[in-house]
Amino acid sequence: MGRSAGVAMPKTSQKGRPSMNTAQSPNPHPKPGKRKAAGDDPDPEYPARKKQRKNNSKLSTVPSSPTKSNTNTPFVFPQPLAKESDDQNSPCPIDWALPTLSKITPNQRLAYELRKTWTKNKVSFADIQKFWCRHSGSKKTISLEGVRKGFWRANEIVYHGIGIRYELPPKERQTMVKAEQEKTGASRFWAASYDELEPCQGRPIEHVAMRICGQDGYTVRNYTGRTAERFKRFPFLYSKWEWKRVKAVYLKMARSTLPRSRKVPLPYPVYYHYDQADDQGRYPSHPAYNIEPGEG
Repeated sequence: MGRSAGVAMPKTSQKGRPSMNTAQSPNPHPKPGKRKAAGDDPDPEYPARKKQRKNNSKLSTVPSSPTKSNTNTPFVFPQPLAKESDDQNSPCPIDWALPTLSKITPNQRLAYELRKTWTKNKVSFADIQKFWCRHSGSKKTISLEGVRKGFWRANEIVYHGIGIRYELPPKERQTMVKAEQEKTGASRFWAASYDELEPCQGRPIEHVAMRICGQDGYTVRNYTGRTAERFKRFPFLYSKWEWKRVKAVYLKMARSTLPRSRKVPLPYPVYYHYDQADDQGRYPSHPAYNIEPGEG
């Protein structure tokens, strides 16, 4: 059957789809070089919008408006010397007028009092260094290591004087002594081996009170005479390894070298209150408890 003469059929491509006739459907976005006149462009605002999108995609150097900036954020004041709490203003429980505490210098006493270890919220060494001039009344500043050594020295004298020692938390046990940090693993291994092989000297000290930070009582630990002598000679080294070395090495060594010594079973922990202190400010953990000065 032949095609009718009055009907025009569209041209088809090889795949059977009708081809795009440029004469019947012009390109809505022709290239600028092929436009003949402005009136023939179906979208005369297209170049302007394209240029605007290109400019918006670039990094804008114009500052943001005040409404978007963080101008309403209040100023954050520095933290106080310590957190406010019920026991923050509690006085220091140490009587500095005792003769056994006469070797403490004013700077050591100030570092001990500013530390406020007898409260739950102790003051960090960095805050003590920051406000040192305000409390000391002097224009001379102090280093962070000086604050640590002053507190540790006062803590040692108080421990040997009245039997109270405020134990440092785990983060504060590390010292800044350079020689201690330069020790290698081999040197620490041989030092521990030497301490284990060295015989224990002196009788065991059964009652030594340890004051834990933030508690109201004291815990009893067993110490040997050599342990007390080592603590007296090396306070900075001993404070770092106190719980690990004393509990694991020295107590084990005391049981192996002194098998016939009488061991008194002590409940753990044992707490002492402030009312149990004697006239010299000593607690039942001190060897000279209830002994007047000069009595043996």
